[in-house]
Amino acid sequence: MEVSDPSAWQLGISHGGDLTYCLYVRDRLNIQPDITPRFAAVTPAIAPTARLSESKIPELEAQWTWWWSNRLQSHFEGEQPHFNEPVLSFPELSGSWELYECVTAIAEDGMNWAKQRNREFFEIFKSTRSHSPSIAELGNRYASAAPFKLELTCLPVDEKNAWDIDPGHAFISYQFYSDWKVFIEWLERRLAS
Repeated sequence: MEVSDPSAWQLGISHGGDLTYCLYVRDRLNIQPDITPRFAAVTPAIAPTARLSESKIPELEAQWTWWWSNRLQSHFEGEQPHFNEPVLSFPELSGSWELYECVTAIAEDGMNWAKQRNREFFEIFKSTRSHSPSIAELGNRYASAAPFKLELTCLPVDEKNAWDIDPGHAFISYQFYSDWKVFIEWLERRLAS
């Protein structure tokens, strides 16, 4: 979803899509890859698959971290894959055989889970449209000082937080976005800086 005055500012708000699915896989495999920012578990919580062999965990974490970085770079470049079946949506997994096998095994459950989170995101988005001040009001106010472009990606993680990734992109949790007062105060500080 985008709220904008294309001549002066753009603010996009989107659900995580493929990134949400990546986090589902992380939690389903019960791995703890070393990424920044480090996100809490997804919500609603999901049960991990059967315990993985300890010897496989480091390799899966490394492969998952590479996959996450690849997906994140795609978002920065404005590309998002067609979110169909994981094998078709994430061709980069073909080079990560262990992770590919795991993702394929949990694909149906994971896609259904991610699609439900997508519906929840749109419910949150609809519920915020009548709040004041609106995103459009803030955009117009701060664009008069300097044009800007900001992309916000919402993730269903179990914490109320926002993470600045770079000047044009931030992650926000569903809980954070749902709390209009907290969200709008953060957005106003971000646009004012």
